Amino acid sequence: SSGINAEYGFPQSIYYQDVKKSTPIAESFAKINITLCARDLASYAVLEEHFANNTRLLIPDMAVMIGSVQRRAPKVDIYWMLRNDKESILPQMKLFKLVELLPPTLKAKISMNYGDWEFNDVANLTGSLTNKALMRFNDACEVLSQGRVVISDRLHGHIISTLLGIPHVMLDNQYGKTRHYHHEWTERLEKVDTATSLEEALRKAVTLLAKEKNTV
Repeated sequence: SSGINAEYGFPQSIYYQDVKKSTPIAESFAKINITLCARDLASYAVLEEHFANNTRLLIPDMAVMIGSVQRRAPKVDIYWMLRNDKESILPQMKLFKLVELLPPTLKAKISMNYGDWEFNDVANLTGSLTNKALMRFNDACEVLSQGRVVISDRLHGHIISTLLGIPHVMLDNQYGKTRHYHHEWTERLEKVDTATSLEEALRKAVTLLAKEKNTV
């Protein structure tokens, strides 16, 4: 039961390549009054099976509590935010290679850029953790606002683009993090589409871009 000394874990996507590694963590958590939160049903199923001694909740990512945010002025038509870590399942491509995916008739008409998160260093700044987190959030908004349309395989690329009202195409990561979250919470949003390859993502982004330019 919850009480004044209760603790809550932020909602997470939970995945173990080796499920046995969950055992010592579950044993440790069972000794404290902590409520564990999952942000998709696949993660919640892991909590149900391996963390049965703790209270468990299914809730969206904490970032959605911020609510709608005014986007900054875009700099390019399509901004690619792609992972370059072990969670990525996509080929690593430079910008000129991504441009080559465009049909020849569109290469001169559609501007693109790509990158990843660009955060200011907040470690040595004074102030509360909340203020530091908001600075990080504002940095993320600056990055994503570069594109009239965004393509990303990062979960928070999807979540923050949604808060900014930016049309975007979602790609998945190694273990279904973005796919599971989208299925649970954002599947009915009009400005979001999904893809399973860079080529498909670009085709759908071009379609979203055409709709966006017609409404501006």
